[in-house]
Amino acid sequence: MGEFGGVTAFADLGIHRLLVRIPDITELRTFAGEVLGELLEQDNPNNAEYLATLSCYFAENSSPRRTAQRLHVHPNTVSYRIRRIEEITGLSFTVHRDRLMAEVAVEILAGLRSRR
Repeated sequence: MGEFGGVTAFADLGIHRLLVRIPDITELRTFAGEVLGELLEQDNPNNAEYLATLSCYFAENSSPRRTAQRLHVHPNTVSYRIRRIEEITGLSFTVHRDRLMAEVAVEILAGLRSRR
């Protein structure tokens, strides 16, 4: 999983050390689908925007302000999107397990996109 053409030390892979050891990509895709559910459905045009916001939000350590700066939107927009994501997925990012599963699912999706 990840960018092709570059060299990365195995020790530097972080969570991807575990993910690359799962031989069945379908299993990874299934996990991400179970966690993020309806957010992955193509028929809602907001879903791609929600996923991008969620990825950025996690990368910015759950800071609506920093996420808003990176996405060039208002912090209230980020807060609204995160609330909608929680409603759509049934997750609560204040619950450690929910947040962890969502972060891993987002990493899986990013890794699968880069394999194409």
